[in-house]
Amino acid sequence: MTEYGNYERWESGVTRVGAQHLVPIAVAFAVDDVPMFLYAWLVDRFSPAVVELRK
Repeated sequence: MTEYGNYERWESGVTRVGAQHLVPIAVAFAVDDVPMFLYAWLVDRFSPAVVELRK
């Protein structure tokens, strides 16, 4: 069983990764540029979903 109780398919376009998962993701993908990684997360987290833009 995974730790992702509210797992959503990435293809849905509405998946939002919580801050609690950033460190494991950065380690798993060997992220070298942590500030850019955090910036990208912030943009993704606080940008309106594609579904919201179509209304």
